[in-house]
Amino acid sequence: MSYKRWNVEKAIVLALRELGGTASRKIIRQTIATNEYVNLKYEDVYDTKVSARTGRAYNPFLYDFNFGLKNLLTVGYISSMEWGKEISLTSIGRTAELSNYPTSEQTQLVTNYWNQKTRERVHRKLTAMQESDDKLADRDEDLVVIDDPESRQDADESQWKSDLIECDELSNQAQLCPEENFKWTLPA
Repeated sequence: MSYKRWNVEKAIVLALRELGGTASRKIIRQTIATNEYVNLKYEDVYDTKVSARTGRAYNPFLYDFNFGLKNLLTVGYISSMEWGKEISLTSIGRTAELSNYPTSEQTQLVTNYWNQKTRERVHRKLTAMQESDDKLADRDEDLVVIDDPESRQDADESQWKSDLIECDELSNQAQLCPEENFKWTLPA
């Protein structure tokens, strides 16, 4: 069975209103599950799934819940979202009519926020890739890559010269150069 995605912003606001405007994330989720706001049942809030990729259990509702909190922060319904701190409604969140939530202006604010986050993530990724490429370039700076025929010819000539010097050294020792079956004789 696949997980149904939920827009939980209204449920979060209703739960916070019932709890006096301030509560922990855990208490908010419990209140949503108990009161079945926006038709969310206990199972919808607390059931876990096992990731096919990693094999780990996770709670898909937490994604919707955390995105909902971020969207409420963006439209000004909650004041802050610090980790480990309670979530508090703003005066707008306490009094706003939820029947027409989200308005077109609120939808635009949320869309702009997530588009900006996407641009920032892409920028960070591109910057990291560029830094990685720069490190590789620095590391490979000492490597010589022979791409053109002239460079290959120069390298072949250098090798030929090295082979000749080595052959000359051998000929001094044995008066015979095995390289290309040439015989060398030393002047007497």
